[in-house]
Amino acid sequence: MKKLPLLSLILLFACNQPAKQESKTQPAQPELSKTNPAPIALEGGNKIVLLTDFYTDYINAVKTDFKDKDSLYKVKISWPIYNKYFANGEYASLAQMNYYMPIMDTAGLAARVADLNSKKEDLVKLVTATLAACNKYLRNDSITVYIEPTSGNNKKISDKMNGITAVTTGSKLILLSIDPSVSSWTTMLPYTLSHEFNHAYWTVHNLKNTAKFTMLTYLVFEGRADSYAHFVNPTIDCPWANILTDKEKVEWWAKIKPQLQSEDSQFQRQVMFGSGGYPLWTGYCLGYNIVQSALKNNPKLTPEEWTNMDPQKILEMSDYK
Repeated sequence: MKKLPLLSLILLFACNQPAKQESKTQPAQPELSKTNPAPIALEGGNKIVLLTDFYTDYINAVKTDFKDKDSLYKVKISWPIYNKYFANGEYASLAQMNYYMPIMDTAGLAARVADLNSKKEDLVKLVTATLAACNKYLRNDSITVYIEPTSGNNKKISDKMNGITAVTTGSKLILLSIDPSVSSWTTMLPYTLSHEFNHAYWTVHNLKNTAKFTMLTYLVFEGRADSYAHFVNPTIDCPWANILTDKEKVEWWAKIKPQLQSEDSQFQRQVMFGSGGYPLWTGYCLGYNIVQSALKNNPKLTPEEWTNMDPQKILEMSDYK
């Protein structure tokens, strides 16, 4: 399979070699985390793995005399989590990106870890109910949902997303990052998990046949996921689906339309997330509206049909000509 430009980003975590010392005695290096949380079994072969123990291990290590938080973060969080859970996922590089930046505010992290651990029962109920709802329309069993505290490195964006961000790292692997201090996270979790569930289902049935990941592919990829999340959770609003005004949608679509076949991953990220002159979440908003327009024009389509539909076909069925 030809690797997709967006999904083939490789981030190499450099090993910090200890500087040469005049003394023959080298400073002690931190040990790799041996944390091994027990999975929580759910219905349908689904599981939850709460990753908070890795973060507690990191917090405790920082309290010692070892001062290099970057190295500690690698051996206590990023390396063990990635290698143990995500290295074999279809989107392994996205998991690497998730653990690229070390966490400096360990006090804030400790509070989020404690809060998240205290809400384990709520998490199990929410995840169980959401996966059951998602499986009514698209079947994908044996999913593992990994749950961790947010890093706090970009709290402004996390707050805008109601305290919860997520990434699908494989056809059976979903990672949720939660800031439990944001009270609306419990409302947003079903939407966010449904969004990622759609990505996971699509991966099972379509990734192997997708040779190119173009700008149009990316727009529809996210638009389908948001449309499915709204379909399963019709009363939950997300902040990016309609972040642009009607006038702005027309203006930005006119700018992006000539480049729909672009495979430039940097350009794609600028459009989707907002940079290089593009407003925040431009691509997510346009992608959602493209899919919604197609569904409005073709109301008899089932979630299974439109999730597996070619992006060009969805565009042709929409009002985005």
